Amino acid sequence: DESVRRVLSFALAAAARRDEPVSCSYDEDAELAQRAAEASMVLLENDGVLPLGRRATVAVIGAFAREGRYQGAGSSRIVPREVDTVWEAIAERGISCTYAAGYDPTMGATNDVLLAEAADLAAAADVAVVVAGLPARYESEGFDRKLMTMPSGHSELIARVCAANPRTVVVLQGGAPMEMPWRHAPAAVVATYLSGCRAGHALAAMLYGDVCPSGKLAETWPVSLADTALGSGFPDMDREVRYRERLWVGYRYYDALGVEPAYPFGFGRSYTSFAYESLRLVPGESDLAVTWCVRNTGAYDGAEVCQVYVAPCATARPSEPQCLAGFAKVHVPAGQARGVCVHLDARAFRTWDAAVHAWRIDPGVYEVRVSASSRDHRLVAQVELSAEGEMFHVEHCGKPWMPVRYAAPDLSVEAFAEVYAGVCGTSLPAPAPVVPFTTNSTLRDMTSTWFGRRIVGLLARLLAGDVERMDRDHKVMMLEMAAEMPLRSLTTSGVPLKAVRAFVRMLNGRYVTGFVATAQHLWKWLDAVRDQRKGDRRD
Repeated sequence: DESVRRVLSFALAAAARRDEPVSCSYDEDAELAQRAAEASMVLLENDGVLPLGRRATVAVIGAFAREGRYQGAGSSRIVPREVDTVWEAIAERGISCTYAAGYDPTMGATNDVLLAEAADLAAAADVAVVVAGLPARYESEGFDRKLMTMPSGHSELIARVCAANPRTVVVLQGGAPMEMPWRHAPAAVVATYLSGCRAGHALAAMLYGDVCPSGKLAETWPVSLADTALGSGFPDMDREVRYRERLWVGYRYYDALGVEPAYPFGFGRSYTSFAYESLRLVPGESDLAVTWCVRNTGAYDGAEVCQVYVAPCATARPSEPQCLAGFAKVHVPAGQARGVCVHLDARAFRTWDAAVHAWRIDPGVYEVRVSASSRDHRLVAQVELSAEGEMFHVEHCGKPWMPVRYAAPDLSVEAFAEVYAGVCGTSLPAPAPVVPFTTNSTLRDMTSTWFGRRIVGLLARLLAGDVERMDRDHKVMMLEMAAEMPLRSLTTSGVPLKAVRAFVRMLNGRYVTGFVATAQHLWKWLDAVRDQRKGDRRD
């Protein structure tokens, strides 16, 4: 209800001002987009090659350097007023640079000719910058990623270029973590994610030291898919996915099992260094003030994203080893220090008790960790809580005290069924059968029957012209989305739900009555659409 009220309040406020003149500055918007991109890029590796020198010759390699992934796919795709690239941004600086595509930008494939050209240019340059990652067809709405790998052509290109020039900087574009078996070969690795229309100039600014990198990872990057919580069981083959991870999602899982990730949650390097000092915990009437000092001990002005984690020192119930409770980004000039304060209320110490359907706080001692990442704790103190969540004792510690390590969480189907039965009072439901069809059935499900295959084939022929006009990238993506689209989603295009239900009856063998009902509901809908259009033309 609160969320709906906020949306309605915004809509009503906008409607009240619809006759007011509106102006904008595209130049200011572009500057804002660049600052946002600069602040979000994450430096994962750097042996000192970054920032680059202005006199160094650069081989810019990878089709993404000229046709970059700067936004998502599907309904998030928009047409920006302007788009730059890192190739343009480096060339504008007057840097002596060369370019090689290295791979096909849509499919990610490469060949010996492209690899040889890239390796030759890299060997002849002082530094190589390889731009790679995930093409749009690898990630979009409407379907799940089945693997965490990038295209094999991208990985082959990185390996060849690193062998030709050890001073290689790899730039990763994409919307999510990816496996990086080569991650120790380059001299530096930067994750830009999908950083918008000014991604090229933002990246160039970071590569050449105009901006000190300050982004931190908002998720754990595992070494491989097998290291994730359900890496061996996803995607499930029985048409549904059970979220067996329960509480142990993301860094909670890696911490509970002691799994070493490629890069932990909250991780990110900088061109400068930061020291954490003078931790104090100050209990208040309704919260706990966590204060400390961040000192910039390096040569660059920079910003640090400080994180506060809460860890129960002992508990009788299954619990995550630690939980992010707050964070703050602080800008600190070189050689100076800044104070930081994060307030924690009772919500930072509570957990959801599924058995009683309520929040609860376990009394006892908790460790408060001020950290640079989920695996890099700099300052530690302990606080004791009563059953009512009142903080009545604070003790400062010199170094992290690791809580009792509980048994590794059991994420098996059997354990999940036991938890489900304990909370819901019933056994785990069996996977839904493909037949009979429901409004939740997909086009892929329909191919399990002769009649369904005929309908899917008819739809494919009707849409063939539109699909053929798409580029390969969008064609693959749209086919994946269509195959997984539930029939009920037709209602988002205006098709009446009654028509969808009648169509399902036809799929389930009631051909005559289902067809008649479907035709009737569709005719009423199309008639209403025609009347609406006539009214619009009159207006």
